[in-house]
Amino acid sequence: MAICLQSEPTVRPEFVTRKGALQAMALVGLLGAFVFTARLNNRSEALTALPSVPGGTSGVDVSGVHCQVQEGYVTITGDLRNLSTSSLSKPQVVAEFRNGDGELLGIERALAMESIVRPGSGTAFEVISRLPAGTVGYRVRVNSGR
Repeated sequence: MAICLQSEPTVRPEFVTRKGALQAMALVGLLGAFVFTARLNNRSEALTALPSVPGGTSGVDVSGVHCQVQEGYVTITGDLRNLSTSSLSKPQVVAEFRNGDGELLGIERALAMESIVRPGSGTAFEVISRLPAGTVGYRVRVNSGR
């Protein structure tokens, strides 16, 4: 089992540019590689939750994100809350997997547990995927039709 680190779900101004985000991912990735490692398939791996960037559905808060890697698969769980004034229809959770250079290695999508999330309400989600080779970090966002 690998340990998956979490970061603040908010956008910080210093991470808005691609260069700033890549520098932050490299720093967090290096710290994670030295401090938080676990054995998986006879090699050491760690996944880092990457800083959020603008995108996905606005008015959605993602919290309580946990990540577990086991036997080449990753499971990401958490909760989402609708902060907007309109219902979310079929909220889709999108997990992006990236390497140490910030390059996209894969994307996995899953529907949230509830198909309609009313304003102020929340629901759980679970994304299960084969872990792309070379992955050091992941990012979660939510897309939804309103």
